[in-house]
Amino acid sequence: MDKRYYNAESLARAIREFENEYDISSEELHARYTAGDEVDGVPRFEQHVWASFYEDVLRLTNGAGIERSEVVTRVGQALTCAA
Repeated sequence: MDKRYYNAESLARAIREFENEYDISSEELHARYTAGDEVDGVPRFEQHVWASFYEDVLRLTNGAGIERSEVVTRVGQALTCAA
């Protein structure tokens, strides 16, 4: 069995995929998920996975999270829209 490892950066990339797909920030998703509020259009299991990844990023970075530069965010959005 192959072992696979993750770090804060790889989790942040996965989180950005959720954010791009559902057009909601991880911070907002996490707040709503932990409050028990429904997030329309996001399946409950995906909410759970997303919130868990977000919590792991915070844990791995001692609460700092991953800083995203504005240009990288815009480039990611442009690539997503290009499809």
